[in-house]
Amino acid sequence: MVNSKENSQDWLALNSAVAYNKVLARAAQKAGLYTFSLAPTVVKKADYKADAWKVDGSDINTQKLALQNEAGTFTSQFGIEVTHDGTKMDDATVKLNGSAVLGTESTPVEIDLNVDNKITFDAANAVYDAYIEYSNDDDVLFAIDHDNAAMTFKATQMPDSDTKAVFKVVVRYLNVNGNVVSKDIYVKVTKSLVDGVVYERTHKIVADATKNFFSIDLKSMTDKMSAENLAVFNRNALVNNTTFTVKDAKGDVVAELNGAKAAILVAKGITPSFLDKDGKAVTDKIAAATTVKFAIDNEKAASNFKVNTPYTIEVVYAGADAKLADATIKLTLTLPALKDMFVHQDGIWVNDIASAYMDEAANEGGSTAANKAAIYTIKNAFKNLATTVGTSTFDANLDNATKIVGDYTSYGLAELSNVTSTSAKVTDITTWTIRLKDDLNTDGTKDLNDNGTQKGYKQNLTIVISNVNYLGYWSYGDETYSFTLKVMSPILEGKVYAVGNEVVIPSASLDGYTINDNHIKAHTYNTEVVYSIFSDTDNGTWKRKEIKAVTFKSGNEELFTVPVNGTEYKAATGTPGKDDYVAAKNGSLTITKVSGTSIDTEVKTNIKVTVTDAWGYDLDQEVPVKITVKKD
Repeated sequence: MVNSKENSQDWLALNSAVAYNKVLARAAQKAGLYTFSLAPTVVKKADYKADAWKVDGSDINTQKLALQNEAGTFTSQFGIEVTHDGTKMDDATVKLNGSAVLGTESTPVEIDLNVDNKITFDAANAVYDAYIEYSNDDDVLFAIDHDNAAMTFKATQMPDSDTKAVFKVVVRYLNVNGNVVSKDIYVKVTKSLVDGVVYERTHKIVADATKNFFSIDLKSMTDKMSAENLAVFNRNALVNNTTFTVKDAKGDVVAELNGAKAAILVAKGITPSFLDKDGKAVTDKIAAATTVKFAIDNEKAASNFKVNTPYTIEVVYAGADAKLADATIKLTLTLPALKDMFVHQDGIWVNDIASAYMDEAANEGGSTAANKAAIYTIKNAFKNLATTVGTSTFDANLDNATKIVGDYTSYGLAELSNVTSTSAKVTDITTWTIRLKDDLNTDGTKDLNDNGTQKGYKQNLTIVISNVNYLGYWSYGDETYSFTLKVMSPILEGKVYAVGNEVVIPSASLDGYTINDNHIKAHTYNTEVVYSIFSDTDNGTWKRKEIKAVTFKSGNEELFTVPVNGTEYKAATGTPGKDDYVAAKNGSLTITKVSGTSIDTEVKTNIKVTVTDAWGYDLDQEVPVKITVKKD
């Protein structure tokens, strides 16, 4: 490239011209069409002069240049301009695997085992030559391979567990200024000896600390290692160098659990331990272990983790100073189903509704005695409720959405003992009860059915469990559980009946006829639980503790009569006892009048028996009676 005086700047070098063979619409012929370019040229600082860009005394920027062939027989038109900015070339920057970070002895760059690491320069033209150096000791420890032509190196083995897996590589290169420059690169071999193993674990939290854990087997990981890598792992991997990183569903690290040692994880409520095949703790080399167990401390873990939320635990197994393998545990903690806390008692539940039969002893004093409150102890409907609930806490409320009787809901018909003006939390399972309301409108007047029962009696009353904290630590959030029960009296749901289907009275018994357990019996809701309606003693108490009073009435007083409260009780000595109580010991109920002379054929009627229970409920039954006539 020359000026009009056919002079040039020696530093302007051209690459070889290349014939242009593509189509040009305006070209008459393709001959003589070429492309050219400037060749990269580096000027050493020592040779750089103030007039480096001058030709024939003037700056090349101001001149028109032409192309000239090497023989000088052809010169193109003078229409080429060359500009320059005069910026000097900086020293080359060394990069490792594309990064200018070369590490230090205390903060080395991590590299993978058996993988080439590439050394480059950000200004390749500023480097004439380069090569790699490292110590013989490091070569022995790491079996380093390198290629000066490609400027690569790699570590092909791990050192023993007592040696830090860090070594230094020195890059020496000749720069444009003719100086030999050295750069130190510090690397740490952290290659996982096996592709990351993934475990999926869903752990249901339990109260028993000896069972509250999940585990992973190491064999799933070591089986994937080559023989060489397994040997490296067994020789180097140390229990105490294992680290843990825990991330939530968003991938955010749980506080303080980023590459944390076991002690920090323990403080968060998860205790890792390495166990051998016999379940004994391994504290030195991981090679002796077969399992990693993660025990859950409910009190601590509940403060740091949530249930039904996916977490990942990244486990890094390491030697003295090097990562050897890693594993990922996809963990979800769950809680027992709420229904598992409320286990139905056998024989009580029918179609998921509890037959809640009350259990209460009647007050003495006959029909005028005070009624007991209609209360049922809720734990009786479940198996070992105090045990299954344990230290768990929850709120309980009667449902106030579904109408049951008229406009009344469960909440309107009954009340729970745990509900106060400030709380609905159940604090004592053993005394937790439901009570049927007598006064539904809080107007001071009892709202009862004709038989003395409350409006909520035998209705499907639903209790809603909410705000549950399992063991007092783990929240179920908005999850609720409900169950339904029917509060009933075992007496009222039973029956009074005649033995042999009817009571037979001879019409000739003008002086009366005695009736006892051989004639009339009763049973509770359970037909196999038979009891006597006749009092056991002279003070008006019954063997069946729920009975408060029993009264009788003739179904046809023209045919026979009967004392309302039965026959006066007489002790075995014949001494009169307390009046107006049915007595069982000497036959008890005496028919005081039987009309026989006017009866020509058998007559069927009944005795009306009313059994009043402890809660004031009346069981009214008509017992069939047949008055017989005997003829020749």
